[in-house]
Formats: sequence, C-alpha cells, structure tokens
Amino acid sequence: MAKKKTTTQNLEGYLENTTLELGKELIDDIRCNVNAWANNISNQPFDDLGDEMEIGAVDMVYLYRAKLTTQFDNRTIKRGSKPFIGQAVPPFVNNDPKGEDIWAYNLKTTQKFISDSVDFFTIDHSQSVDPCKSCASTGSTTCPTCKGRKSFTCTACNGKGEVPNYAVCPSCNGKKQVTVYTQENAVVGYRDGKQVYGLKRVAHQRSCSYCGGAGQVRRGFKACSSCHGKGHLVCSTCQGRGVVVCPVCEGHKELLNYLYIEQNLECVERQRFVVEMPDADFTEALKLLTEKDFERVELFEANDGKLSNDFTCVPIVGNVLEDMVDSLHSMVGSNRHLLFEQLSVSRTFMLKVDYLFDGEPFRLHIVANGGVVALHSPISNYTDGLLVSAKRKARRRNLFAANRLFEQIYDITENEAFWDMSSSVAGKMHADMKYGSNLALACCAVLLFPLVGYYLNNFSFVAPWVNLPEAVNSWTWGCLPYLYTATAVVGGYLFSRLNWGYVYEKVPTFILRMLLGVVLGIAGVVVSSALLCVAHFLILPTVWETLGQIILLPWNLLTIILGILF
Repeated sequence: MAKKKTTTQNLEGYLENTTLELGKELIDDIRCNVNAWANNISNQPFDDLGDEMEIGAVDMVYLYRAKLTTQFDNRTIKRGSKPFIGQAVPPFVNNDPKGEDIWAYNLKTTQKFISDSVDFFTIDHSQSVDPCKSCASTGSTTCPTCKGRKSFTCTACNGKGEVPNYAVCPSCNGKKQVTVYTQENAVVGYRDGKQVYGLKRVAHQRSCSYCGGAGQVRRGFKACSSCHGKGHLVCSTCQGRGVVVCPVCEGHKELLNYLYIEQNLECVERQRFVVEMPDADFTEALKLLTEKDFERVELFEANDGKLSNDFTCVPIVGNVLEDMVDSLHSMVGSNRHLLFEQLSVSRTFMLKVDYLFDGEPFRLHIVANGGVVALHSPISNYTDGLLVSAKRKARRRNLFAANRLFEQIYDITENEAFWDMSSSVAGKMHADMKYGSNLALACCAVLLFPLVGYYLNNFSFVAPWVNLPEAVNSWTWGCLPYLYTATAVVGGYLFSRLNWGYVYEKVPTFILRMLLGVVLGIAGVVVSSALLCVAHFLILPTVWETLGQIILLPWNLLTIILGILF
C-alpha cells in the first residue's frame, strides 16, 4: 500500500496544539499511513490495522526546533623559538606574556561560520636574540648514539678483528650424517602368510663423528667481515666525530625567542526541541524526521554580533531560547570572545491519534512525512505475548519452538536483544547435537582401537614402494594403533563440528538432535579412517619409521660418544 503524506494548513507563526475535526479526508490519510506502517512490519497479523482501528480524537501537535549557532574567537599567548639565521629583528620591548593584551591585535576575522581554523601570529616587539642553552652556543651537542665515544666495539668478533674460519667437513661433505651398514636379523620375505627372518645388510644414518654433526670443521681464523679486521665500528650517526649539529639551534648557536598568539576560530551549534509528547515517542519521531520536514518560523540576528537574552515576546519557545543564549554566553572568557551568532526557530507538525482496537485504547503519532510512531499498539501487545510464550517454551526445553518465536519477534521489532536470545537458544540446540556426537566418538574410540591393531598386524596393505619390513621393525610400529585411533576420533570430532548449514536448528526434538550428532560423529570417524587407510597405503609406514630414527638420533649420538670415551 502506498504511503501518503499527511496534509495540513500553511505553517505561519507560532501555533498552539489544536484538536481537528474528523473529516473523511483526514481519516483516510490516517488509515493509509497506519496500513503502510503495519505492512512494513513482517511476521505479524495486523497488516490492515488502519482499516480495523476505531479512530477517536485527533490533535495537531507542533514540534518546534530552536538552533543557535555561535562563532567564537579563541586566543592563547605562548612562547616560541627558532634558529637565528641573521634576519632583521624589530626592537625588543617586552616578552612577558602577562603584560600582553591578546585582544588588542587585529588578527584573522570571518563573516561566516567556520570551525577548526587555527593560525599563529608573532608579536613583533617580543622578539629577542639569545644564546642557545642546549649547546652552550657551540652549535653542536654530544652524539646521542655513541655518547661521544665515536665508535662501538664490533659485536661480531667481540673486538678481536677476526672470526673462526669454517670449511665443509671432508667426511660427510656437509651433510652432517654418514651411512653405516650393519648385519641385522630382519624380515627377508613371506612364506605361507608368515614372515621369514634372516640376516640382512641394513643401512643406517649416523651422525658424523668427525665434525660432531655440524657439517663443517674449523680451519683457523679470518678477518671479521663486519669491522674489516679493525675490531670496532664507526658511529653512523656522527660519522666518528662524537658530536652532532644541535637540534635546537640547528648549528646557528643563537635562538630567536618570541611570543606568539594561537588563534582558533570555533563554531558552536546547539539545538533544543519543544513539543508536548512522551520522551520515548519524541525520540522515535526524531529518527523519522528529516531537515526538509521543518519550516523556518523566525530568524534572530544581532547588529553587534551578540544576541540579547530577552525573548519574553516570543511565545511557546521564549524560555528555551533564553536558556540557550545564556548557556553559550557563559562560555565567553578572557581567552574567548564571541564574534557573532544566529538563532533560528523552525517548526514541523504531527498528528496525535487516539483509537480503539478490540475495545482497548491506544495512541500513535504521525509525523509530517507520513511516518508512524506507535510504541504501544496491538502489534506491541502481540509481540509481548510472543515473548512470554517463547520464554516459557525455552524453560520447558522446547527449543525449536522458542527459537522460531524469538526470530519472529526480532523480525517485528528489529531489536538486537531478541536476536541474541534466538542465538542463545540455537546454541543450546547445537549443544544437544554435540552431546550425541561426543557419545558416538567415545564409542568409536573403544571399538576402533582393537580393529586398527588387528588390521596392522594381519593385513596392512601398502604400496610397492613402501618398505614394510623396516617399518614393522621400528619401535614406532607399536604406537600406530594409538595414533591412528586418536587421529580418526579427532577427525570425526572436527567433522561433526562443521557448520552443516545450521541443520540442528531445523530438528524439532532433543532426541532427533542427539541422533543427528551420533550420525555426524560416526560419519566423521568413517571418513577419517578411510583417509588414514589411503595415507597408510601410500606413505605413512615410511614416515613413521623415519620419524622414529629422528627421535632416536640424540640417543644414538650419546651412545657413540660414550663408546668413544669408555
């Protein structure tokens, strides 16, 4: 239904609130606007509220807005200094800021409202040339980096000028490990489905004893590349001089000290409203109104720039205008002057409509652009009933229905608090599904462990390039049932925690949500187990055997060292 703008008489002067006669055109306008407002609210049964309401009294309510704009000139006197480079200096008179009248100077001015305009003006007779105290008139100060020492000890060689020279280990060629062959009793084949053992030449990687596993050996010394054999580094800040140009006087040895005025042109704007309606309704009405809905009633300007605070001749808003002017005039002080100001009064209107619906009285306001403000209405009563029902269902663990009701209330009110309630209930529904998946994962872990052990000991299908006998003889083989079972369960856990389109919000009962979690948990374990079987077939036994050698490497190295020593 189209939204129709409410009509009224021409806005002129200060008008009092009046009661309107209920004509056919006025009633049609009200019903049209109420229907348009109700149709914009989803998930509620009162789309034809305007046609079903029984209109009683209708009042024309005027909303006045007073806007006061004031231009201030803020001035502050400060001390400043800059390097003296021989420029001409006016005769010195005084540099005491307490003796200066900052308003005696004709500085920047404006004829329009501006803000955040900051300028600086030097007081000529306050300028004086004085020696720089920072450098004692020498033009230079001690280097802040080296503290005057001109250089630093080289950290690469600790001031020695030379560092150890290393070459590639001739034994391992820099690989840090060497290959050692041993005769070991190992699986050499299979006969009648059983493993056949025999002596086999097995290659092992051992840490190189010549270089101690470093891959390089020491060959004397060489000149340090950082300091080029000098043992110290020249300070880059002062280039080895120990001093730098004074940052205050920039090497000119003298400073030009002066007083200056910092001027800040500041525009301050205040506005107040006068209307007879509840604060909550006014706040909502102000959100609907735009600048074009207001029409100017009167504009106040002063010849000397400052308005008088006497508005006793102004009806309705006179007291508000006096308070606004007094409030801004109280901001004037020794460092702030008022340049000029402007006060405008504008007005818009609203219709206050009292009506009955199913015998219950209600009230709404229709603003100038046709927007409706109705904090208490049949729709709000309907929403209150939904809220009571939703909370009752949530307490009784009927989470599916409670979630739907909270979502419906959010669609009606667009209040984020109800969306948070819906999210909280959805979280509980998700928790129901998690309980089921956790239960399934625990059962799968108990059942899967013996199955994994049986598979590895009796089947263990692997690709032709995988050396299964070496993997079986590794100490890590006995850990695989634990590792594979834990990996499958963790994969199932992650699988069950995926989004899945928030499917748990579509399941109506607790039992079904639990069963959904059980299905997802088992499916996750099955998928993870299938991926593990593929990875085991391709490469995992070799990976575990190599990992076992790496873990035992420190122990083997310790064994070799102890064997050499004892």
